[in-house]
Amino acid sequence: MQTQAISETNYAIVAAATAANGCNCVPYEEVKTFKRWQKAGRQVQKGQTSYIRTTSFPEVKVTDPKTGKERVKSCPRCCVLFCKCQTKEIANDAAD
Repeated sequence: MQTQAISETNYAIVAAATAANGCNCVPYEEVKTFKRWQKAGRQVQKGQTSYIRTTSFPEVKVTDPKTGKERVKSCPRCCVLFCKCQTKEIANDAAD
């Protein structure tokens, strides 16, 4: 399930970066942040460097301290992304 809107601009940036590095990973499916790979059961391999950086604008609720009114604003955030080919599955440590 997709939890965030897909940006056509970021999609193009990621697709171009992966192609330039000889990778055919699909943006928004096989290109994720470090923490999202961990949640997906994968770990970025030691020594891997991200060659994909994009900007997202997540919405944040802010309360005005003077009026107490709540409003929503967008704040730019740099995203460092890794391809699936830069990760490996996290070994299951369950002992038999």
